[in-house]
Amino acid sequence: MREYYKYWGKAKKPESGKDGDASYHLLVYHCLDVAAVAAVWWDNSVSIQRSFSLNNLIKADKVRAWVLFFIALHDIGKFDLRFQLKSVKVWKTLNPEKTTDYNISYNQIKEYYHGPAGLYWLHHELDYILDRETENEDQQNSMMFLFDDEDEVWDSYHEWVEAVCGHHGHIIKSNHEGEFSLPFNVSELFSKQAKDDRKAFIKSLEALFLLPAGLSLMDEPPLPSNLLAGFCSISDWLGSSNNALNFSYVSEECDLMKYFNERYEKDASEIITTTGLISKPKIYQGVQALLKPEYSPRQLQTKVNLLPLASGLSIVEGPTGSGKTELAIDYAWRLINEGLADSIIFALPSQATANGMLPRLDELSGTLFHDHPN
Repeated sequence: MREYYKYWGKAKKPESGKDGDASYHLLVYHCLDVAAVAAVWWDNSVSIQRSFSLNNLIKADKVRAWVLFFIALHDIGKFDLRFQLKSVKVWKTLNPEKTTDYNISYNQIKEYYHGPAGLYWLHHELDYILDRETENEDQQNSMMFLFDDEDEVWDSYHEWVEAVCGHHGHIIKSNHEGEFSLPFNVSELFSKQAKDDRKAFIKSLEALFLLPAGLSLMDEPPLPSNLLAGFCSISDWLGSSNNALNFSYVSEECDLMKYFNERYEKDASEIITTTGLISKPKIYQGVQALLKPEYSPRQLQTKVNLLPLASGLSIVEGPTGSGKTELAIDYAWRLINEGLADSIIFALPSQATANGMLPRLDELSGTLFHDHPN
């Protein structure tokens, strides 16, 4: 078994009053669960693809590869003894041969936050990951960058890492990343093993996502989209919906490519569909389809075909009752039908107006979309 399979990512406590083992989900699999959700969402959303590819000169498939690679790194900070000891029973189950003399206090475990810690580890181990760290008698304990182009390399990575490691809502900039090195009295065997395991997992993600797209860790990623943190956060939330039907816990070793493909085809596809994130639109039928049979298009509703089929901002002004809502919905339907958008979002000024709009939209949603309109 490769050593990076000996870390848990999700765990449940034993049932109350019972002395059974806590069930757990291996960390590498949770990382791929989240990447699978992101992959399905990306592959079915033209707006997501466009948002991430905007202003990038490389092809969309390469942008996708970078997005999935970095999202799979969102929990890299869990490859650390302090996180693993948050469930001592699971850690001992996975690592029965390791000593129990960890020299880590309860507070050090409790106060360890894997998000900013992941940023710290990737920052301080990047040269080691890229096989560029020089070690000799004077430098063998150094984890700092040792090359003149340190800033250039990290500059191309840090915004991606900041976004995905901030997936719990607090984006920490690398210049304020904090100190997360292991306490000096912890055995060097633990720190060296975790360092090697982080590197091995990242190399496996390179083989899984980057190499098939003609990329490698030595390539410079494009600028990330401002949507990355939110995209990763929602993917993580959905990919953490572990139950008997989706993303069930797996504790046995299996091939990462095989695991990712299976989760992509079944679990991620099902959960993305049932949440309504990628509803399938119906063929555009015109504004008349949005009206009751006894009504005909009027005023602004007759002008919808004059609006351009292009991305942009459209401002519609008119008195109450002039048909603005149906015009807006019909125009959005046309844009969706042309592949220029994939969802309709209403932002309303108050709870009262939202409550008034909801029944109208609920009734129309079945006209616009097939199953699971959101």
